[in-house]
Amino acid sequence: MRSGPSRQVLSQELDAAREAGALAREDAAFGELVKQGVDVVRPTPAQRAALRAAVDRVWANWTASIGAELVAAAQAAVQKT
Repeated sequence: MRSGPSRQVLSQELDAAREAGALAREDAAFGELVKQGVDVVRPTPAQRAALRAAVDRVWANWTASIGAELVAAAQAAVQKT
């Protein structure tokens, strides 16, 4: 079994490959929508950051209300989609 830095590098490479695959699938899906006449609006990095900041406040409020365990479960479910 690998350990130490080599395992960490492998994990980072796997994460990067997964993200690249997800981005390719997203691009293909958006391309198909555009072919069907849908006006696809992609937020800028600044807009995405603003949305993330707003959502982080929502997660913080829910954590205070229902607890970190349920919020973590919800975040894990969102990551699967």
